[in-house]
Amino acid sequence: MKSSASRPPFISSMTLRNFRGFRDLRGVALRPLTFVVGPNSSGKSTLGAAVMFLAQSEYLGFDAVAPVWTGRLVDLGSYQDTVYGHEKGRKILISVTLSALRPQFYSRGAFRARGSEFPDLRISATLRSSAHPSGALAELLHDSPTVATVARVTRRPGRHASYEIAFLKRRLVWTPLPNDRWRPLWTPLHYLMRSTRQHTRRSNRAARRRLSVFKDVVSSAHWFSEGVQRVPSARLAPRRWYDRGVPQEHNIDREALWDRVEPRHFTHERYGKSQSGTHDWLQRMGICQDLYTDDFSAYHTAIRVTDFVTGVDANLIDVGFGVSQVFPVVRSAMSGRRGLLYLEQPEAHLHPAAQAELGELLARASANRQILVETHSEHLINRARVLVARGELEPSDLTILYVSRDASGSKVTEIFVDERGNFTRDWPSGFFDERYKETMTLSALQQRMDDDGRRS
Repeated sequence: MKSSASRPPFISSMTLRNFRGFRDLRGVALRPLTFVVGPNSSGKSTLGAAVMFLAQSEYLGFDAVAPVWTGRLVDLGSYQDTVYGHEKGRKILISVTLSALRPQFYSRGAFRARGSEFPDLRISATLRSSAHPSGALAELLHDSPTVATVARVTRRPGRHASYEIAFLKRRLVWTPLPNDRWRPLWTPLHYLMRSTRQHTRRSNRAARRRLSVFKDVVSSAHWFSEGVQRVPSARLAPRRWYDRGVPQEHNIDREALWDRVEPRHFTHERYGKSQSGTHDWLQRMGICQDLYTDDFSAYHTAIRVTDFVTGVDANLIDVGFGVSQVFPVVRSAMSGRRGLLYLEQPEAHLHPAAQAELGELLARASANRQILVETHSEHLINRARVLVARGELEPSDLTILYVSRDASGSKVTEIFVDERGNFTRDWPSGFFDERYKETMTLSALQQRMDDDGRRS
């Protein structure tokens, strides 16, 4: 069983206010492996959409000011489309806490002496309406209480944005910011460190060390943001052939959105230290024996599948949707990136036995990156519970968030598991109990039929 010290960087807490269906969600706990379940239209996708928005707007890494509602990761429309009740007078708050952050590069001896894990970083973005449909950023806050450092961007209506960084009793303000895409952190930190040297009588080594740690905490948050990926529920169908075109030179594993299968996805295979390859997991799930490309002309290529049972090769489009729908899920889980992976309905078109194997893949992949899964499959969750009972997954690294809705908006019920894989609280109505209800209904009907048969 792995220790908590080996956790990947992950979002450990989330607060939402006036964001889509959530009027006020405070401090819901997330873990390296988090399942989001609940009825349709309850607000499940909102949790993932909030993280996608923060990454898309580059707020996790403190890189930009203007909100980006429609982009590479998520399409939220506009401020009015996103604000609770579509009431433009409300302000939107999205706040997350990043935990287990680690430096991307170990270039400073002080960090090796301190250990490889940084203190938590709280990131809060407050947005308001404006004359522009996208609204405006009212405040962006990066706060690390452990090192007593706060960085803040604020923009008041009709004014330019200003940047403030505060450390202990020292405070520096930059205004106005030159544009909406400015990384303002490094120069102010340099001046603040110099100011700290000049105004601190006693030895300031610890103070400068705190500032240096804060700088690298925000750098690690930026690195986490760059690694965020999403596999949407609306994944594209395969094609019979693909235009070969110009060879792709960029790293496909850096793609933010995985929504299809393409021939270039088979040019390189990356294996995790403790995981099998992508093809091995497809075999374990009984999906296919092999998946490869076939260049049948100078201009065209096809993706072919070797059947798991018969060994017969066929075009991907002729073997159903299972392979094409699960491949982006498996490949993104195996991509080796360190940011959050958001999966929507990864079980689509899969047999229950394959869903269980997919649940094991996701549980094991969560040792290397945080995985947020929106699902209707109890098989994914049950396999994760089995791994907890076996001692192969820490119970503190797994949680289930049940999302429901009433007249006051969407609500979240946190459900954890103990070391035996049991739920630590009663399950809300509408998910795991549906099978039990149907079984009891069927049993009652069968008993009634037996009674009628004996009477006759």
